[in-house]
Amino acid sequence: MIWPRVNFPNSYVHAYAMTARDGRVFDMMRVSIPQGTRVNGVDLTGWQLDRFASPRMREAKLNGRPVTVGFKPGEAVELWRGAGEQRETMRIDDPWQLCRAVKAQRLAYERERAENKTVEAKPERAPRQNETVGPAVDSDGPTERARGCASTLDGIRQRASARTGSMQADAAPMPRQTRSR
Repeated sequence: MIWPRVNFPNSYVHAYAMTARDGRVFDMMRVSIPQGTRVNGVDLTGWQLDRFASPRMREAKLNGRPVTVGFKPGEAVELWRGAGEQRETMRIDDPWQLCRAVKAQRLAYERERAENKTVEAKPERAPRQNETVGPAVDSDGPTERARGCASTLDGIRQRASARTGSMQADAAPMPRQTRSR
């Protein structure tokens, strides 16, 4: 027998612990129905359902993946909203209807989002008036390479003096120190 099941977005599933009257603790999941989901023309936005959390559901929730929720075939699904005296319940007799409705809503949402992304795509910026377009120039630069002093000590001194604005390149060379034995 095939069980009806559907993936819910991770943000629509909330884990909690339920304590039974005898003290046992159960891991549960509260699943919110996505906005715009309709079954037989009835909008299910704001309705929720509770499920026992399987190890696979807990793992998917913790890892940020969509959570697969399964329903027993032939058993009605009970949805609820509100709390206390304002609590309302609704039964969906065929769980396949709920699964198809949630899947249709997710596909419609993804399609709408893809359409909006193509509309909102920014055109590439045109180059400014004095801006050149092309590959980035490395730190040696074309002028130092053309002069042939890119990797020599003189070239390094020239670049350093150009950066600091000092006159070290024009100063007399420092005397070399020699080691005496």
